[in-house]
Amino acid sequence: MAKRRKGSEMQQPADGGSTLLTGADAIVGGAEKKVLDFAEDLGRMLGTAERKANEWLSQRKAVTAQLTQLRDKATQLLQSIGDAPSPWAAPKRRPGRPSGSTSPATVEPKKRTMSAKARKAISDAQKKRWAKQKAAAK
Repeated sequence: MAKRRKGSEMQQPADGGSTLLTGADAIVGGAEKKVLDFAEDLGRMLGTAERKANEWLSQRKAVTAQLTQLRDKATQLLQSIGDAPSPWAAPKRRPGRPSGSTSPATVEPKKRTMSAKARKAISDAQKKRWAKQKAAAK
């Protein structure tokens, strides 16, 4: 540790040994030691976390590789048993009605029309409701 200065002069022990720390300098030295200890502990914990994360990732890769091998082997066995298509292959035919077929459901329905008399009755009823609502608001 470097020698501490108080003002412009350095404090040295009478016997010429290491620096003496007194008062505020001793507190700063103790705080500095605590910070260094904390930094070492933090570095150790981060290193452990990184190591465990790397172990987990390598285990995950190993499991993925094993599952891929198992899937490939199962596909190979299924194909050799009955020459059946792989369950992961796209289906040859989709369920439902074939394209291009016609049925009554696919024909457009007739457009509904309203008579002029019915439109007038609905219009008058709505205007009456608006007038009643406007009168209530006053």
